[in-house]
Amino acid sequence: MSFYLQNRESIAAGVRRIAQEQVDKALFQLTQGVHQDPSEAIHDVRKRFKKIRALLRLVRDQLGKVYQRENTCFRDMGRRLAAVRDAQVRVETLNDLADHFEAAIAADAFDQVQQALTRYHLSTRRYLLAEENVTDAVLSELQQAQARIADWPLEQADRSVIKQGLKRVYKRGYKGLSAALADPSVENLHNWRKRAKYLRYHLRILKSLWPDYLKDYEDYLHQLTDYLGDDHDLAVLNQFIASQPQRIQASENLAALQGLMTERQRQLKAEAIRLGQRLYAEPPQAFVARFGTYWQLWRREYPRLPLSVESAE
Repeated sequence: MSFYLQNRESIAAGVRRIAQEQVDKALFQLTQGVHQDPSEAIHDVRKRFKKIRALLRLVRDQLGKVYQRENTCFRDMGRRLAAVRDAQVRVETLNDLADHFEAAIAADAFDQVQQALTRYHLSTRRYLLAEENVTDAVLSELQQAQARIADWPLEQADRSVIKQGLKRVYKRGYKGLSAALADPSVENLHNWRKRAKYLRYHLRILKSLWPDYLKDYEDYLHQLTDYLGDDHDLAVLNQFIASQPQRIQASENLAALQGLMTERQRQLKAEAIRLGQRLYAEPPQAFVARFGTYWQLWRREYPRLPLSVESAE
């Protein structure tokens, strides 16, 4: 089906369905996709885990202690695969930077660095997948997590649970913007990005409330997280190059590369702040109240569900 609540399903049924669909897709990548394109398969699996963690946050108050167990489980599985994805991202980040400044640099200006990053990516992937068998370990953990979905305590979930989950994530992103405005450090911008990404997934889960509007809102949040993600990737790439003199030989082009990274980060931060101030313009209470109204209007358009899943706030 899809990564959003359906009109006539209970919250419990919808959350379990969405979680199961994401797990199924991750299982497919770990058992089949990884043999065709390992890097992309791992990237897709980690996205599935992040979506599940966003889903868990939306119903956190209902899950109780189960939330911590499952969030930790999917977080740790994602971390076990992170090194392969991180190595790939460094290659992609350098290529994107060269494309962005292609009018100002020679086509082969950073070939030496690109080749070193590619070698590191391939060796990391080979070690973790072929020698450490990390995907097999994650596959086993994921199958156990899949079996627990049916037991998630969701039967009493109602819109007040959704309201609290949405408010918590929006509020943290709202504060994340304030922190980034006060100090646009790598850490603050990265933390803000994580909050904005969770909000983006929440709006996708709730898109039935107002499909056209929420699709646009989600697209803008996607753009914001891309700006912030690209900024973070450049910071990580810069740090990696500085820490790997034995892999990446010093050359006069490194100084030019670092200058371009700094300039691109300046551009990305400015775009992120500009867009973020619009997306987080409302105080959290007003934002959530507006979505409460959307929910009520949505439910009026379809037969009401049993009181146990549609109780008043």
